[in-house]
Amino acid sequence: MTQEDIFVLAVYIRRENLYCENRANVFNDAQLETLAAFCKNRNKRFDRERFLDYIDGMVLQPSPLLQKKLHERLDFLKYMGYN
Repeated sequence: MTQEDIFVLAVYIRRENLYCENRANVFNDAQLETLAAFCKNRNKRFDRERFLDYIDGMVLQPSPLLQKKLHERLDFLKYMGYN
């Protein structure tokens, strides 16, 4: 998994945990720890603490380089018809 893949995953989880109508469907700590271990296994440069802090809302934005790559990916997905 690339840094972009992991960040997109973190954005999705953060959004789901914030706006989920059914609180039983939010990601719990055990699930997040398992996911963080998986991401570390797939990407040795993975920063577990930053990943979890982003999901918790403690880190507001990714690095500028990652933001640029992410915007390019999102623009492509919109171009392809995904929302």
